Amino acid sequence: VASVVSTRALTPTMAFGLCALFEFLGASLLGSRIAGTLSRMVLNGGAPNPTEVVHVLAAAVGAALLWGIVSWWRGWPMSNSQALIGSLTGAGWVAWGADRIIDARLITVLIVLVATPTVGFLISAVLTTGLRQLSYWMTTASRPIIQGLHVFGCLLVSAAHGSNNGQLIVGILALAGAAALGKTTEAPPLPLYRFLVAGVITAGVLLGGQQLFRKLAMKFYRIRDVQGLGAQAAASLTLAGCILAGFPASPTHLISGSIVGAGVAKSVRSVRWSVVGEIALSWIITIPASAALGAFLALLWRAR
Repeated sequence: VASVVSTRALTPTMAFGLCALFEFLGASLLGSRIAGTLSRMVLNGGAPNPTEVVHVLAAAVGAALLWGIVSWWRGWPMSNSQALIGSLTGAGWVAWGADRIIDARLITVLIVLVATPTVGFLISAVLTTGLRQLSYWMTTASRPIIQGLHVFGCLLVSAAHGSNNGQLIVGILALAGAAALGKTTEAPPLPLYRFLVAGVITAGVLLGGQQLFRKLAMKFYRIRDVQGLGAQAAASLTLAGCILAGFPASPTHLISGSIVGAGVAKSVRSVRWSVVGEIALSWIITIPASAALGAFLALLWRAR
């Protein structure tokens, strides 16, 4: 919601309400490939003990929650995807060893997670530069069209964000449900899981996004219509590609990178680089920090 509110394309109430609705639709209706990728990453073709699967998942979710609290307190745009994949890696390493958990699939997932903000930055910078050139030929009468496209892009990003993060949680619930029944095979996600997760994500958007919103909307730079449209278009294109390919992305950092790219397209000096540095620090340390927390919780569980 940061860019659409900053450009006054929507009021804060309308922006949060519409984005929450599309987060719900994305989490409940769009795709299941990411959930499948998560299941295959955890099971890795083997047949681990169902109890161990539950312990690893519990340690991973607990670690992601702890890191989420730290990020929320600091006002960092935390990546739930990075936190969950990182904590699963750490917990799985303790439970099954590095040979069992680290393979080409996990490495590819980690590369995608780390690379998406940079991809969003580059695409946004290119798109915004092109849009700025076009804007010189536009009249004030074209502003409602730009704002309409901007809002449409925002809603697409919301749906893709809900789908990406929702599928990760649905995958964990499906694995935990199968393991609780003594199974260690990939479990199809139940519709009930999807709607429960969609509801909780929607509640999170409505209740917990204000602090992060203020940082992205007010501290980067003064976002204009063309910059907001370029950032949202870049984020939605990148997220859609990741979802279709079945790889979890880092939506929050991707959106942050896209906003920075749009600002750089106008002027490097217009961006407050101290804020960018703080967010980049969160992007860099989320995976190792959550992996360490996941490993620590898994060790505590093993010591019981």
